[in-house]
Amino acid sequence: PLPCYLLTGILGAGKTTLLNHILSELKGRRFGVVVNEFGQIDVDGELVETGNGPQLSLANGCICCTIRDDLENSVIEMLENNPDLEGLIVEASGVADPQPVANTFILSERLRKLTRLDSVVAVVDLEAFPQLRGQHAFLARRQVAASDLVLFNKRDLVSPEQLKSVRSSLESWVSSIRVVECSQAKVPLELVLGESRFQVDQLPDGEAVEVHVHEPGDSCQHHSEDHLVLDKFAYPEPGPFQARLLASILKNLPLGVFRAKGLVKLFGEGEDIFSVQLCGTRLDIRPSGKTESAQTGLVFLAESGALEIKELTNKLDKAKEEPTELSPSEALAEKVKRILSEAEAL
Repeated sequence: PLPCYLLTGILGAGKTTLLNHILSELKGRRFGVVVNEFGQIDVDGELVETGNGPQLSLANGCICCTIRDDLENSVIEMLENNPDLEGLIVEASGVADPQPVANTFILSERLRKLTRLDSVVAVVDLEAFPQLRGQHAFLARRQVAASDLVLFNKRDLVSPEQLKSVRSSLESWVSSIRVVECSQAKVPLELVLGESRFQVDQLPDGEAVEVHVHEPGDSCQHHSEDHLVLDKFAYPEPGPFQARLLASILKNLPLGVFRAKGLVKLFGEGEDIFSVQLCGTRLDIRPSGKTESAQTGLVFLAESGALEIKELTNKLDKAKEEPTELSPSEALAEKVKRILSEAEAL
């Protein structure tokens, strides 16, 4: 059976960064990759570096609930078309409960003949974890409870006291966890691709967290205290954007916006494509290395009711207006104004 590895972790924890690190370290070995994404824009699929094996994106649903049959059928098709694969890596959505995903591999008679689940790796964002609340926090704990290896990521961004606090919080809920501290999700490959670490009894008891993702304004009969209810919004416009204005918009989103990510073009940067990653208030915009054919756009995930779509769309549209040429005195005045209002932009 082909060894399979499941990557889990809350939105923005660093799963895609970990996946790219793994692919870069495989040195030509052929591994299949399955990425779970929400919405019309396949952002995660675009952000994953091209490896030496086939890559599949499952969109418009969550592999822990609504598209589990798609996961089973797609994995089987991938393996039948690529009999020389050495392994399979599944990156679950940040709002997926890993228990039913793991059960897909365990309980499917067809998958059991072809694959074995070797490891479930949870990525924990040390900086964001203390701010998680309600079902979001409960989901994060279940992700850790289901794993046989926990990566305490973004270690460079937190104090020793915060590190100790996160560890104590998780250990009070999960009796035994194997932890590796890291930054930028960089860990030795042999730690992640462990040999048959997974044990069925490591999966947590109880009902899996039910996640419901809707377009903003869609009616939902589920109560947020019983389910994790999120709004998704895709802004597919290609741009280019004014870089500083786009950054200002993203850094001033409501607190209920958990995640924003995408690929964009920027004024003055030609055809170069930049990756955008927003987790909480931490924003990262950098060259992506992607070609002109990559799908550009932005995707937002937020707690229900947190996004004002019309207002956000208007702001993003304005950020796409071509900047006007300023006189030297106007440019200086704008620079002073910018420095006073956005000191951290320095």
